[in-house]
Formats: sequence, C-alpha cells, structure tokens
Amino acid sequence: MNKEIIPVNKSSTSRSSLKDNQLSTVEAPLTHSNECKGILPLTQTSEAKVDKGMWKRLQIIFAAIPLLISLFSCSNPQTSTLLSTNRAYTEITPKIEVYVKPKVSPKLPLGPVLLAKTVFPSYVDETQRGLKEIIHGTLLQTGLFTAVVDLEDADDKGEYAEASTFDYALDHGIPLHLTVSVQKILEPVGESPGFCALTLKLQRSKDKVTVFYAYGEAQLTPQREKDFIFFTKAYRRAPTTVQGLITILHAMAAELR
Repeated sequence: MNKEIIPVNKSSTSRSSLKDNQLSTVEAPLTHSNECKGILPLTQTSEAKVDKGMWKRLQIIFAAIPLLISLFSCSNPQTSTLLSTNRAYTEITPKIEVYVKPKVSPKLPLGPVLLAKTVFPSYVDETQRGLKEIIHGTLLQTGLFTAVVDLEDADDKGEYAEASTFDYALDHGIPLHLTVSVQKILEPVGESPGFCALTLKLQRSKDKVTVFYAYGEAQLTPQREKDFIFFTKAYRRAPTTVQGLITILHAMAAELR
C-alpha cells in the first residue's frame, strides 16, 4: 500500500512561529514601557513637589522664631532677652486701702494744703529723714494741690502749739490740712526684699472733717536670674524705699482723681 507523503514547509512554519514570538515579545515591552512612562514619572514629580513645599514651610517657621521671641519679650515687661535691654529695678505694685474718700471726685487741683506733720518710725535715722523732702516734692508732682506748705519750714511755726496746726492753716488762708505718717521702712539688701508703708490723712481746716484717708504699702522685691529656652529673666535689684514711697503717693493721688 503506497503511502502519500505530504511535504511540510518547515521554513514557513518556523518563520510564522518566530514571527508570533517576536510580536508577543515586542508587545510586552511596549505595555511595560507605557506603564513606566505614564505612572512612575508622575509619582516622582508629586513627591518632589511635596518635599519642596515642606522645605518652604520650614524656612518660614525658622525665619519667624526671632520675631516671636521679640514679641514675647515686648509683651512681658519683666522679661529680658537678647533683643531687649535690661532694666535696673523690678516694678512696684503698691497695695492701697482707702478708708475715707469723697463720694464725687473733686475738682482738681484742690488748692493749697498745709503739710502739718510728717511722722517717721523711731528707728529711722537722720539720713533717712531726707525722705521728708521726697514726700513734699512728690505731693506737688501729683497735681492734687496748688501749693504744699510745710509747717516745719515755716518761720512763724513757734507761735502755734502742735495741737493748733489747724489754727495756723486758717490764719494763713490754707483750706486743707495734711498729715503723712510713714508706718514702716525696711530697706532691701542684696537679694533680701524690703518693705515700706505709709498713711495719708487729708482734712478740712475749718471743721477738721476728714475728706480722704488711705493706707498704702509696697513690697520691694528683687528678681533672681532665670534661664528659659528662648529668653532669660535677668537679675534686677529691688526698688529702694524712696521709689516705694513715691509710688504709693502717686497711687493714692489716683484714688482722688
């Protein structure tokens, strides 16, 4: 039995298979290439934009730190920073207690007043008695009176006994009579605080009626040096008793305004 042999075109079959393989091989890189070009560059660009934006924000924050420190030092008057100047003394916050005052604020100035007496504690020496002149000058600076007549400096004070100081005021046309009594003086030393206190009594000369009576005190405390992150509270001396008494008198005058 004769078998018919059919010739096979090997070259065409192999070429066709090779062509299919080449096409499939070429298509895969094209697909991969499209993914790389379409996605990866976009992701890298967005990350770069985020990093650039974050760096700008950090630059702004670092640039703003000195400004914030400066503003903080200005808002706190007792804070000393590298951007501010230290003051020599701490501030004084007097405590005032008013026992008698007019119901309606009087018209200022009140007129002349007789400073009949300035009383000091027995332990105050002669050098500290210079505070009397300080008190006299401060009373003028307050603007409450047109004149302050000190009885101790009057030439004719010997004609009047101590109990008749009101008569002296009336005879000289002075409508008001004033007595200042320094209750306590403790001068601050180093880091030890001080203290001062006084009373002020204002009366009408004609009938001895009290129109204003007040007590005031002030703590004279130094400030120790303290270090913080962005600033330093520098050491400041405690105010003197002179500064304390002046501050008290001005605070009392404010109660009459």
